[in-house]
Amino acid sequence: MAKKRRKVKEEEETYEFKMPEFDEEEFLRKEVRDSKILFVTFGYAVLMGVVSFGLTYADIALAALTGFIAIIFLRHIYPLIGIDTSLIENKQWAGNIIMYLFTWLAIWILLSNPPFSDFSSPTIEKDTIYFGSQGNWTKLNETNVDLLNYNVNVSINVIIVDNVEVDKDTVKITIKRKEGESFIEIQSGRMNRIEDNEFSYVLYDLRQGMHEYIISAKDINDHEASLSGRFNVY
Repeated sequence: MAKKRRKVKEEEETYEFKMPEFDEEEFLRKEVRDSKILFVTFGYAVLMGVVSFGLTYADIALAALTGFIAIIFLRHIYPLIGIDTSLIENKQWAGNIIMYLFTWLAIWILLSNPPFSDFSSPTIEKDTIYFGSQGNWTKLNETNVDLLNYNVNVSINVIIVDNVEVDKDTVKITIKRKEGESFIEIQSGRMNRIEDNEFSYVLYDLRQGMHEYIISAKDINDHEASLSGRFNVY
């Protein structure tokens, strides 16, 4: 028994680990194949980003749908450059699809914003009404609304922002007064630019009644926005 144990021990001591043989040729083929796949996926995503950008002018939903549907054609593009798709593992497919999606979206979004293009209209925000006179204005709120009477002037102020630039000559206002069941236009004009994004228009000698104002503005690329509000003169 002791002799048998010595024999087993000797065999263990003489065991030598051997590294598996490295197939350099197969390794290089795989590296070249993976590089081709990444290059083609990236180029295809860039192309579809440009296509989606072009379709945005027609329909943004169509542009998005085209970009997503294009994913299924990756399987048909790889064989065109001599890639056997059966050799692509599932995790590699997942990685290629993720890279495609991020690249496609990045190119599409980049081209859809300045300085390449402009699809956004200006934003008219923070419309504020003041009453009083030049140099002595009071902001209209719920506690002093009854002081807005025909003896005071009214200043309507707005802030207009845009991702490119607002065309100051297009910022206009129309004032209407309620007559019976409808509103009748009583005056209109171009709003004055106070600061970079702030515009104002002063109304004088208003009669009693409900008034409505409609403000419109365009950016330098002719995208238009509008805002309306009401106030009552007592």
